[in-house]
Amino acid sequence: MWKLIYLKAHPNDLRKRLKIRRQRFDAKASFTIIEEILTSFLNGFETPTGKGETVIEH
Repeated sequence: MWKLIYLKAHPNDLRKRLKIRRQRFDAKASFTIIEEILTSFLNGFETPTGKGETVIEH
């Protein structure tokens, strides 16, 4: 059985977290997510609706 968990966060919150992550130099930050990549992801992201999802808002 599967569960769809949607962690809903405002794009500016994601930008803040990525800015902090860019300052790290370990395996958890092995590549940089630049603004263009984030924007592309956000533009292509389909918010789950009516799929039995659990929404967790930040």
